[in-house]
Amino acid sequence: MFLGHQGWLLSTATTHVLVDPLLTAGFGHGGGLGWVYPPRRVDLAAFPPLDAVIVTHEHDDHFDLPSLACIDRAVPVYLSARSSIAAHEVLGHMGFGVRPLHADRTLALGDLRYGTFAADHRGAGQGDEWDVFPFVAHDTEGHGSLLSSIDVAPPPGMLAAVAQRVPRPGIWAHANNVTSSRFQDLAPASPARPDDREALARVAVRRRAQVVAQWGAPVATLVCGGGWSFGGERAWLDHHAFPLPHEVIGAALAEVDAEHPVLVPVPGQTITTQ
Repeated sequence: MFLGHQGWLLSTATTHVLVDPLLTAGFGHGGGLGWVYPPRRVDLAAFPPLDAVIVTHEHDDHFDLPSLACIDRAVPVYLSARSSIAAHEVLGHMGFGVRPLHADRTLALGDLRYGTFAADHRGAGQGDEWDVFPFVAHDTEGHGSLLSSIDVAPPPGMLAAVAQRVPRPGIWAHANNVTSSRFQDLAPASPARPDDREALARVAVRRRAQVVAQWGAPVATLVCGGGWSFGGERAWLDHHAFPLPHEVIGAALAEVDAEHPVLVPVPGQTITTQ
């Protein structure tokens, strides 16, 4: 189930794992940055019993303490081994059993397998995404898989390794992380910025081509990420800060493959494969 932004509830026949859950309405810095978008209400009482929580990295749109505080302390939390000592310690102080999540490993959780990959920081800049591990999660009975490189490009060798671990292509999640701060230097008389949405969307098309070449055509593509809004008096910033709507990416991806669905999921939407 898609929870919003890049959060997931991964479920098999017997195993249920939260990945990067944002469970409250606030977004970033304990809710100080803005609001989760689109707005939704999370009913934790309706969730199945959890076997684990995985936090892919320490950025607060993935590592959200108010959300984690809502979770039963008996549920183990796996956090990137490259995240800070402080991040690991605060989870321990909250009462969780904290377990390091390492790169290039496969974590066995019941009948769910969660495989990680080290990001490549040698070439194109990956910003400050130094502790994130792209992943592929799959069901041991072969009923489906989810592939995501989260906030970085797929590192060299990842897709070939995915094809070995999970030969049958599953779902590919593409995170729309396109943001812009150019509006900060706009003046009332500034000329309109050129519309570069199609060029930006082609980045996703090229990335999908890599997935297809090395893994095969995904059974479905999900466009996620960018799941927040400034809100309130700052809502006018949204249009400028998030220049690339998910729908534009979805349309560009659908043009190159009409046989497999491209979805822009909404929070609470469940995608089932078998």
